[in-house]
Amino acid sequence: VLQQLGRFREAEGSYMRCVGLNQGYAIAYYNLAVVRSRQEAFATAIDAMEQFIRFSPERMVRQRQQARRLIQSWKEQR
Repeated sequence: VLQQLGRFREAEGSYMRCVGLNQGYAIAYYNLAVVRSRQEAFATAIDAMEQFIRFSPERMVRQRQQARRLIQSWKEQR
């Protein structure tokens, strides 16, 4: 909700708390990456998205492919 309201710093803090409580929570890393990219913090967005790929189940094929495309896009924007 915070992210949808454009309150990116607050959303980032919430996602950071989530991964602090459960370091394997893949979806929180994905959302954290998106929030950071919206703040143009591409290096840390890439780091978070790489954690999403690391912790997400292999059956999440489409999401992992999308994550790789986003990483590539963010690398080009740095």
